[in-house]
Amino acid sequence: MKRVGAYDSDFNKWWEQNRLDLTIGSRSNFSRWARAGEAISRVSKTSGDPNQLPRTVDALFVVNQMTDEQISRGLKQKRDPKDPHFIISPFSTAASLRNWLQQSTHRKKNRRKKFKNTLFASIQLPVPARELTETQLKQLTELQKEISALVSNYGNTCTVEFNEKALDSRHKSLRNKNA
Repeated sequence: MKRVGAYDSDFNKWWEQNRLDLTIGSRSNFSRWARAGEAISRVSKTSGDPNQLPRTVDALFVVNQMTDEQISRGLKQKRDPKDPHFIISPFSTAASLRNWLQQSTHRKKNRRKKFKNTLFASIQLPVPARELTETQLKQLTELQKEISALVSNYGNTCTVEFNEKALDSRHKSLRNKNA
């Protein structure tokens, strides 16, 4: 029975005959080199110029673990506008790439969670928002409070927003009058 992580006997013979332990080091390093080569091959076939890739084996190993979409984005996106280098560049380190991957994955998960338990409602007003009377604005404010109270009965918090700018500005001015 073959041990997990063990290499094939033909591979071991080839390794010994070519004395690759002197060049590459351990066989696990060989796997890293192979993955780095795969990254170079993938980029040259899909995203563009492999000369844009990092120069270290460890950084290339991280690039190989990325999806094609992440690689493409990393080759085109800068860390910040002042930085002259792209996220994936010859100057990238394995640590900086892992950090970027972790942050982008974390942001994506948070974006999904943000709307997980969200209720959206669209209300057609009988008149344009700028034509609402003070009484109608007060009724909308009451509705806002009622919705928040209803949701809080279930142990959740609620924010009710009116997105139309005219309504929002009139609502703020009314709130200031009543305060």
